[in-house]
Amino acid sequence: MYSIDYIRSLSFELLSVKDRVRHFIGDRHWGEDGRFKEVILMEKLEEMLPSSVSVCTGFIVNNDDENKISKQIDIIIYNNSYPLPFSLNDFAIIDYRSVVGVIEVKSKQSAMSLAKTIKKSSEISELMNNREYFNGIFIYEDGTSIDNKLFKTSRPDLNKITDLQDKHTKRSNSLKRQPNKLAHSLVKGLEEATGRVNHICLGPHIFVKYWDNNNHTSGYYDFYDIQDLSVGYFIANLIDVILTSTGVPLNTLEREKRLYPLPEGKISYEIERYRVNTQ
Repeated sequence: MYSIDYIRSLSFELLSVKDRVRHFIGDRHWGEDGRFKEVILMEKLEEMLPSSVSVCTGFIVNNDDENKISKQIDIIIYNNSYPLPFSLNDFAIIDYRSVVGVIEVKSKQSAMSLAKTIKKSSEISELMNNREYFNGIFIYEDGTSIDNKLFKTSRPDLNKITDLQDKHTKRSNSLKRQPNKLAHSLVKGLEEATGRVNHICLGPHIFVKYWDNNNHTSGYYDFYDIQDLSVGYFIANLIDVILTSTGVPLNTLEREKRLYPLPEGKISYEIERYRVNTQ
């Protein structure tokens, strides 16, 4: 069972070590600095994820469909029960059928780079043959610039909203009206992603999750402002997906107690809902 304090500590832990390499090498070797941040997250995932899966960096291949291969992916989470085409240390080539999750890791994102990151992550689905999997983007950004610039409206008091559906319908395109370039880039990327990217950690505070309407023709992205809990909820959702994919899903009560400790749930922290069509 994860307490709120424990989940909050995950943000503090990752952020406290993310800049250590930068202190030594400055801005002369951005590639290595970025790789260090991937390793930090990989080690934390290896510590927390079920033993039925492993974590690596590398490529996904689909030999069922003209030998398709992905671009290099920062983090791949895969089921241990499948044989690996190739593996060396923390690098591997993974058969798409064993993949339960992928994560792109970034230090921070500009408007241009965010759209590219979402596009790259979305393209992975072309290899997955409609399999459901965790497709996440993890951004270390400290949250200040994202929180203050991306969302200009104050958090709504959802407890006073009698018709959430109507309220969200009226606000579903409010991100489009934001003058901030980062917001426009995010909306454009999510429109094109059409649910293929389903979890985003925007610094320690903003968590984005895609919800399917079960008819697979439309869905929506919910944005939550959960102070210092975004990292923990990102990882908790990954664990949830893994448990479901490996045949040991938690029931509703267990999920809430073990993975999502906010007693009032995320809905109280929702700040935006953005609807997308998936066809």
